[in-house]
Amino acid sequence: MNISTKKWWRSFYAFFLLSAGVPTFLTANDLTTSLPLIGTIAVFCLIIRLVSSKIIRVILAFFTSLVNLFIYFPPATVRSNWFLELLNQSQTEFNELVTNQFHYFPELPAFILMLCLVYLLTTLTIDYDLWALPFLVLVLYFMMLSIFREFDLLTESIFIVIILFSYLFIRQLSLLQKKHNRWPFVFFTTIILLCLLGISVLIPTRLPEVTQTIEARSAPVREFFNKQGLYARIRAFQEAGRSRTGFSENDETLGGPVYDQTNVVFTAVQESGHYYKIQNKGVYTGTGWTENSRSSFQINELPHQLVNYPEAIVTEATTLQLTTNNQTFLPYSYGNFSLTASPSMQDSALFFLPDTQRYVLDKSSSFTATFTVANLSYTYDMLVDSVLTDVEQSEHQTDLQLPTNLPKRITSLAEEITSTKTTLLNQVLAIQDYLKSSGEFRYSKVDTPHTPANHDYVDHFLFDSKIGYCDNFSSAMVVLLRTLGIPARWTKGFTMGYQTGNHSNELKEYSILNSNAHSWPEVYFPGFGWLPFEPTPAFANPATVQSRQETTPTAIPESQPQQSISETTTASSTTETETTTSTENNTIFPDTTITHKSLWKFVVFSLFLVALVPLLIPSFRQKVRWFLLYYQVVLFASDNQKSYQQLLIQVEKLFPRQRAENLLDYSYRVEKAIPMQQRLIKLTKNYETTIYGQNQEIQFDKESYLAVIKTISKSLRFFSKRS
Repeated sequence: MNISTKKWWRSFYAFFLLSAGVPTFLTANDLTTSLPLIGTIAVFCLIIRLVSSKIIRVILAFFTSLVNLFIYFPPATVRSNWFLELLNQSQTEFNELVTNQFHYFPELPAFILMLCLVYLLTTLTIDYDLWALPFLVLVLYFMMLSIFREFDLLTESIFIVIILFSYLFIRQLSLLQKKHNRWPFVFFTTIILLCLLGISVLIPTRLPEVTQTIEARSAPVREFFNKQGLYARIRAFQEAGRSRTGFSENDETLGGPVYDQTNVVFTAVQESGHYYKIQNKGVYTGTGWTENSRSSFQINELPHQLVNYPEAIVTEATTLQLTTNNQTFLPYSYGNFSLTASPSMQDSALFFLPDTQRYVLDKSSSFTATFTVANLSYTYDMLVDSVLTDVEQSEHQTDLQLPTNLPKRITSLAEEITSTKTTLLNQVLAIQDYLKSSGEFRYSKVDTPHTPANHDYVDHFLFDSKIGYCDNFSSAMVVLLRTLGIPARWTKGFTMGYQTGNHSNELKEYSILNSNAHSWPEVYFPGFGWLPFEPTPAFANPATVQSRQETTPTAIPESQPQQSISETTTASSTTETETTTSTENNTIFPDTTITHKSLWKFVVFSLFLVALVPLLIPSFRQKVRWFLLYYQVVLFASDNQKSYQQLLIQVEKLFPRQRAENLLDYSYRVEKAIPMQQRLIKLTKNYETTIYGQNQEIQFDKESYLAVIKTISKSLRFFSKRS
């Protein structure tokens, strides 16, 4: 195959490969009609293939691009001023993009940059045979869209891989000079492709399992980047307000990944950390939660008391001081509390919503509020005899609400989990333990998928994805309990945050961040009221009862120190923040986890040492270099100049070249030391002809290269002894 034919094949390869990404690019930028852009790529390929002058190429490509821009960005009014309008618009958007005034990538700059990139890639592919570059660029682009825009590009990825392998097959086949050498290549290549085809048929059946394994292993790394704000910065280019941690008013559509925001929402001064409640929501819609009612009354006199719990399950009253940062909500701690000092009523009024148990300011402001709080503290024995009667069920019908189209398998699962439990408390704990520590579910903020259209949010989490964060676990527990006739409601607020200081009288200061936003269920117990529970793995609610009869503990009491993943959280803290990610059992069995992690690190380190020792042996390193060179020639070599230069580098490491010694004399000297039937001399002459032969075409002789490499590889032991 001569050079002209090779360039035609490169042109076809560049056209088909780059055209495969056109529909995806247009969809990502809200543009339509793929044909004009595909036609532009074809014109680029023809220009680069047929026109040798680079200046003329650029001019032709420029006018082709203008036609394309006219099609995708037509003039708004007068056609004669279109080019100046386009120029001004592109200049403005590029300037605003550089100064970070956009929260997304505008379509026009993206289109212009894409045209420039396509022209560059086609030039490098056709003129210089850099066939891997456009493939890698396209794969990287697909990966970015899959990760950050959640595009499903499996079909497109398979298609570009097929194009790549087809081109490589034709490219390598053309290098085989003799016909009898082509048949083994075609035969073995066909066998390999058939095997790959069979594997590709099996991949879809194993892909979910493999994906979950990869996600589980890489979750700590991705959570680290999440805490550093990487994903939040990337998300800043998209309008996705629901995708960030923090308190939000709208919970009608839950699901999808969330990315941490680490700004401080409020600070708390108290004896120990606790959950901070904001509100309840009681209506489950199948996609999220809404409020029962927004009726409210204004608080005009202090102290304002909110007493829900009997004195038997609360501790001695302490002081809690909260300072918020431009919020409209007022958090409060669990237990019996009294609001003794509130924000100034001059600029804003304070309201209370009884149905959602939420404090609201009519204007966003920074303020300090003081509470007297008797925190919840109770045991398993206190609650185990609590019985839910028919009368109490009828009084809490609003807290048993479920959509009419709720999938029946949710009810079946709840009945199966609690089939052996006879008391109200044990039924609640069984549901909590199933979600928290059964191993069926995995906690992750970054891997949680969006709920597919026409699917129930809880059903998709329980039976399909089994990956989620607090919203998934808490919603699932509330819905499962409601199917059993147990009143439950969905609660939003914040976990304890991070201790950032100490005050007098044993008081500590905590900073609560947006990344500490959390949700959990509350369950109604007759005689006690609404009690919080914690089904989310790696979280321990201090108010949740710990069963002494159940085999799996459900919470960690305040007296028992819990190892916190966050270094700034004290050992006596009663909860972990939602910025941590772990497997379901890490919080419950910390010692076992540490042992397994240490053993895993030891195994990896040992394998690393085993792999490192041979590399310290010079002869082994030589073998590796020549082994890699051999397969590089087998798979990728097609050019005399590049292949000879790579070979020469390795030969000179074994047989140093003298100063001012020309290549032909050098090759004769090497042939005397290692007889190679003058193959190295032949390759040297071909190389010099390629360099100095005035465009005289020399056929690439792959067999001679492989023979030289094999002969020298067998002589490596001789050279190591000489050295």
